[in-house]
Amino acid sequence: MKRTIVTCAAVCACLAWSAAAIATPFSSQSIGGTTGLISTPTAQVAWDGNDFAVDGGVHYLKNGDTVSTTPKATVCLFKRFEAGITYDMQDTKNSSENNDLLAHAKFRFFPWNGVGKSNLAIGGNYQFIKVPAGADKSEDYRCWQGYVAATYSGEFFSMPAETTLVFGKTWGDKQIVDSDNIDFSMGFDLQLLPSIFQGYLHWISDFANYSYSANTWNLANSTHRACFNTGARLAVLKDSNRFKLNIDVLYLDVLDSNRCFGMGVSGGIAF
Repeated sequence: MKRTIVTCAAVCACLAWSAAAIATPFSSQSIGGTTGLISTPTAQVAWDGNDFAVDGGVHYLKNGDTVSTTPKATVCLFKRFEAGITYDMQDTKNSSENNDLLAHAKFRFFPWNGVGKSNLAIGGNYQFIKVPAGADKSEDYRCWQGYVAATYSGEFFSMPAETTLVFGKTWGDKQIVDSDNIDFSMGFDLQLLPSIFQGYLHWISDFANYSYSANTWNLANSTHRACFNTGARLAVLKDSNRFKLNIDVLYLDVLDSNRCFGMGVSGGIAF
């Protein structure tokens, strides 16, 4: 695991150091709903060029007998603020009523006008975690997370890239393992071979010691350790200023035995 951490840190450091050009603005919903990569929120909001816009999407995750479907919706205001909600419908072999409610908000405060090569944002989320049916309902619990995200645009081997670092903290009523830990993640969005794919295909990856939810069961659960997640994102409407449609094909917790397959679609419209 130490080797994994060093390797991922080195890759992301190279991406940040090699900045030479601003990547085309590109944003989509993460599994948890916030604009970001896979588990990692970026410093971008859903729409950087429109005062009012709405995004919606869904991700599907599967690992053995456990599956999760996460429909979500996000509202973006004034090119700086977004807020949304995600419903995590988990279905396991022993229970089909382990559904959690996730709410999130983010404010991009730098740069104040427009989007630059470097972007900073603060955000947080609220999670209402429901225990499986048949258990004592007093065991339902709540979690909160606050974070600061920094996203830096650059170029990696002549391919536009965006590198993100996140520092945060998660706390809750109970059942939060290692609650004294600091949340940390790093990730990147790389536009793959733009001369061939013309900016439609992106490689997204992140390495995080927190998951999209405090209760992911065996769906890339990083409670006791960090997970490396990776996948491809297809920006179907990359040239549109008003409409958005992105498709994700994901592989979570790639470097450990608790691997998980995922797919997702996210779309939006600006007014």
